[in-house]
Amino acid sequence: MAKCAYCGTIILFGGKRDGELRFCGEKCWVQGLPLRRMQQVAGCFSDDAIQEHVALVHQGDCPLCHGPGPVDVHVSHRVWSGPKVIRLSDRRLVCCRSCAVKARLRDTAFSLWRGWRGIPRVPWLPLLQALRNLGGLLSLPHPAYPSDALVRLVRTNLASEFLLERNRENMSQLPAIRA
Repeated sequence: MAKCAYCGTIILFGGKRDGELRFCGEKCWVQGLPLRRMQQVAGCFSDDAIQEHVALVHQGDCPLCHGPGPVDVHVSHRVWSGPKVIRLSDRRLVCCRSCAVKARLRDTAFSLWRGWRGIPRVPWLPLLQALRNLGGLLSLPHPAYPSDALVRLVRTNLASEFLLERNRENMSQLPAIRA
């Protein structure tokens, strides 16, 4: 089965292709621009350098609570329903296990409180999101090893920083425009 190159979700049908990469939709395709550019600059980073950056993030302090790591990518799910609107969302958090558990519990409570009121009524959506969060609690990433999602995120960030720096260098070489 194909997986989204940006978010890692399984793609059953459709998706968007860009060269050898496949994305689950337009949003991930847009967010994955640095990943697509990473193919162009792949030779600039050795596997050791990437693994070093991944280890620094994984063993670093939590960006949310500033507590000790390990830090990884965690996904929390929620649903909100209004009179004529139903909004499903997946929040990707880079944080420690404790913050991930709290976020999933908060989003579960939010979904059960605010997710059942939509028209048309879809009472199973809050339960679905609650089960997805429970499943996430039961399958947290192993604390000793960074997840594939964290490795993808670090690769994407390295490519973004590299491309940004290269663009700055190119812009500094342009002649100044005089008024």
